[in-house]
Amino acid sequence: FLKVSQEAIVPLAGFSLQGGKNSGFRRTIREVEKAGIRFEVLEPPFSGEFIDQLRVVSDSWLAAKGGREMQFSACCFSPRYLQRNPVGIARDATGRVVAFVNMLITRPGGPATLDYMRYAPDVIDNLMDYVIILTIQHAAGMGATSFSLGGAALSDVGTQRHSRLAERLLNLFSRRAERVYNYQGLLRYKTKFHPEWAPRYLAFSQPWDWAASLLANARLVEARSRGDRRRIAEARLELSSPAATTESVAAADA
Repeated sequence: FLKVSQEAIVPLAGFSLQGGKNSGFRRTIREVEKAGIRFEVLEPPFSGEFIDQLRVVSDSWLAAKGGREMQFSACCFSPRYLQRNPVGIARDATGRVVAFVNMLITRPGGPATLDYMRYAPDVIDNLMDYVIILTIQHAAGMGATSFSLGGAALSDVGTQRHSRLAERLLNLFSRRAERVYNYQGLLRYKTKFHPEWAPRYLAFSQPWDWAASLLANARLVEARSRGDRRRIAEARLELSSPAATTESVAAADA
C-alpha cells in the first residue's frame, strides 16, 4: 500500500456555530447574507428547470477554470446523479442560483460527504465558505455523524522517517508541481473548517505495482473513455442509492 492523501472529516457530534472557535464562520455568514445571498437545501426530485439552472452554473464554472470534467474522486455534472441526494444552493438577491453543492448521504444517521461544488464566476468573496459552512450545519441537523470534505492529495505524504521510497518520490513531485496543482492551497482551505485528518492509501498486489496503480487511478480521474465514465457512474449511483439501476446511468453513455 501507498499513502496518497489525507481526508478532511468534520466531526458533527455537538456541532455548533457558536463559540470563539467558530467566530469566523459567523462573520462569513453575516457578510455574505448582507450582500443578499441566501442558502437552502433542497431534496429530490428536482424539476428539469431547476437542473438547467444548476447546469448553467456548472458550465460557467468549467469555462472559467478552462478545464474539463473529471470523475472518480469527485463526480462530474450528471442530472440523474443529482436526483439521488440533497443539493445545497445559494441564490443572489434576484433569485439566481450562483452556487451549489451535492451532498452524498449513504444512510440516515451515518456520515455525509461533500461530493462536488460549483459556483458562477461573478460571485462575491467567501461565498463557497458560506455554502460549505451551512451545508455542514444542515448535515448535523439531519443527524449525520460526520461530514467529509474530501481529500487533500499528497498532503503529509513522504514526510516521515519511515516513509516508503515511492511516498518520498510523491512528496518530491508534490513540491515540484505545487505551482500547477496548488496542493498546499487545497490543504489550507479545508483546514479552516476544523477537520480531523485521516490518511488514505492506495493498495496494490505487488510492491512494484505502485506506479501502474497510480496511473490507473489517474485514468479513472480523467475518465476519457465512455466505458470508464459508465463504470464510475454505476458505482456512484450504487453508493448513493441502494435502488439504483443500470437504466439510471444511461446518460453516462452520452
